[in-house]
Amino acid sequence: MALCIHCFGKYFPAEDLKNVLYSDMIKNVGDVLSTHPNVLHVSGHEHALQLIQGAVLEVNSGSAAKHSPVKMGKGSLFAMSVNGYITADILSDLSTSLIFRAYRKGSTDSVFSYHRPFVNPFVEPGSGGTGIKGDNVNLK
Repeated sequence: MALCIHCFGKYFPAEDLKNVLYSDMIKNVGDVLSTHPNVLHVSGHEHALQLIQGAVLEVNSGSAAKHSPVKMGKGSLFAMSVNGYITADILSDLSTSLIFRAYRKGSTDSVFSYHRPFVNPFVEPGSGGTGIKGDNVNLK
């Protein structure tokens, strides 16, 4: 899981996309995260429930106090402008289960679910391999 870290710039507010340091940090963090197949980029600023598939799977759960308009865009798997939250479970097979829950009229309802299988980073996709064997490495 990755967290967005805000750096402080001198030209625009630190979290503003016009801030050169912030934009550079976002690009560099994104470049690093995209090399790891099991990373979830989690944020909570957009005041909506969203799941976006880009180079990294992005989860946005930021709609506790208010909500902002949101629509399906490039890479969107789910988008909803409603108060709610997301639960993320790592299952015994190391896959990830995401449940999106909306708060309406005093209760929460499951509005979307997503399951992402674990990808062994030590095996080339389609190679039929089972991972590194021997030496001091033991992968399960």
